[in-house]
Amino acid sequence: QAFFIDEQRIGPYAMWHHEHHFEAIEGGVRMRDILHYKVPFGPLGTFMNWLFIRKKVRDIFKFRSGELSQIFPKNG
Repeated sequence: QAFFIDEQRIGPYAMWHHEHHFEAIEGGVRMRDILHYKVPFGPLGTFMNWLFIRKKVRDIFKFRSGELSQIFPKNG
C-alpha cells in the first residue's frame, strides 16, 4: 500500500489533513481518502460547516470520483 498526505499550512481552514491511500487490487488500484479538517471561527465556523462547507467538501470528492471513473473505467 502506498500513500501521501497533503496538509494545509496556510489557508482558509483551521486544519486540513488529507491522506490519499492506494492499494493494488486485482484488475487495478483502489484509492481511498481520509480527510480531517477543522473550520476557523469557533461556533460560527461550526455553524457554517453544518450549513454549507461540509457539502462543498463532499461535492469536491464526488466530482473527483466521477472524473476518475471516466478516466479509469472499471473492467468487467
